[in-house]
Amino acid sequence: MASMYTGNHLRVRAIASLTETGSTPLWMSRISSGTPIYALSRHESTNRKVSLYRGAFPVYLTTIHANHAKANQEAIDLLKKQGALEDGDFVIIIRVI
Repeated sequence: MASMYTGNHLRVRAIASLTETGSTPLWMSRISSGTPIYALSRHESTNRKVSLYRGAFPVYLTTIHANHAKANQEAIDLLKKQGALEDGDFVIIIRVI
């Protein structure tokens, strides 16, 4: 809820959710927002489910590192590579452990 509120009230370019099951992007997609939600997962079944959520886009991520800083940087680099982000964009990264 806090991530969606922040995304709606600040100039956030995207919300990136590192997910295994897709439940976090599902909860976020239930709140109307113009901020795109990128669900990064290594599971094809999760990516298929996420493609049905409102405002959410699945992104295949090969591995999710245990090191938070490394996982966050990999997510940002992947979204930049796909053209979803540019240098200087604000991004909210969600990772539920």
